[in-house]
Amino acid sequence: MTPETLRALASEIVAQTIAGNWTFYAVLACLTVILSASGAFLGAYVKKRAEHAALEADFEAVKKQIHETTALTESIKTDIKHLAERSEKLRWLKQEKLEEYVVSILKTVDYYSADMSHRFFDAELPVGSDPWKTATMLQTLYLPELAGPHAALSGAVGEFQSWVAQGMRERLEAWKKTGLKAAPSQAHCDKYSDHLAKMNAAVMAIQASAQKLSSELTKA
Repeated sequence: MTPETLRALASEIVAQTIAGNWTFYAVLACLTVILSASGAFLGAYVKKRAEHAALEADFEAVKKQIHETTALTESIKTDIKHLAERSEKLRWLKQEKLEEYVVSILKTVDYYSADMSHRFFDAELPVGSDPWKTATMLQTLYLPELAGPHAALSGAVGEFQSWVAQGMRERLEAWKKTGLKAAPSQAHCDKYSDHLAKMNAAVMAIQASAQKLSSELTKA
């Protein structure tokens, strides 16, 4: 057959094949459209689900953070409250001990003067315990702010006690010589006023410092 005849035959076969299977191609086209649409829908759906899951995860993280922050805030509030209550109790305790301290300090000079009269001139023993020991305990444990003026009075009290001890030695030596309980020499007794003045000045300094400390405590 001639080439023209062959080309005509091939064209006829193709035309008949397509015409005979048009239903197949129509279904194939529909399926292609449906699958494309389904793929697009599924892709969008998966994307939305992923976004939703991410939002839920973020929301849960935010809720957890808020919960932790709230718990921390409440803990801090509780700690601050406890510290404030403790500070208030300590302030009132310090104020109470300051009052006891000042009373003990004011008794100290009178107590040691009475003790000197007992040791030098056989007068009655002073009543009660040594207030200076109480004052020293209170200052050491509760009132470090008064360490300076307290040390000044401690020096004056120490000098007074040394002077009393010297007077007691004079009495002992006189008793050994004469058998009589005589008072210390007049020259020794004349030093009493100087020692008394030193102790009183130190007490006044403590009073001034205690008054300043009391003002600071009542302002707190």
